[in-house]
Amino acid sequence: MPSHLEARPANRLALPTILVLVAVAGWGLLFVSQRSAAEFEEHLRAQVSSLHQRQMELLNERAQRDTAVGTLEKLRSEVAALQQEQEGLIKARDQIQADLTRLRAEQDAAGAHSHRSQTAGEEAEHASIVTAQRALTKLGYGPLALDGIVGPGTRQAIEDFQHDRGLRVTSELDPATLRQLTASNKTATLE
Repeated sequence: MPSHLEARPANRLALPTILVLVAVAGWGLLFVSQRSAAEFEEHLRAQVSSLHQRQMELLNERAQRDTAVGTLEKLRSEVAALQQEQEGLIKARDQIQADLTRLRAEQDAAGAHSHRSQTAGEEAEHASIVTAQRALTKLGYGPLALDGIVGPGTRQAIEDFQHDRGLRVTSELDPATLRQLTASNKTATLE
């Protein structure tokens, strides 16, 4: 047999074998590519899901930040209002302290005047009692000490004088009794 004939049947067998091998390799590549595509698609879905979840987290963080910024602005506004109120209160306190200082000075001045008036009033009352004691003694209602004190003896003399003159008996040096004593003392002095 010629040698070129022997090579032919081997070539004939080689072509279908190569075709089968190419077909198997193609099917294998197709299978691998489909499997890789499925795995890739699954991987992409996982990444998309992860990105979506991260997007939601970022949106929540943004909403929280916006709320915090709004709260911060509100607090700043309240702080400004409180500062204005504090300034008003400080001014009011200062005004009240100034008024209080002025009132204390006026009160001290009035107290000094009142003390002088009280002292003058006490002196006038003391003088009235001494005058009444002198008049009662001149009119015969006992020897009374001219001390300006309404003691038991002076009180009894006043009571007797009021009874004898038809005055209301109070045992006190009331205005009516003082008028009568003053008038009687002038009359007794003239005699």
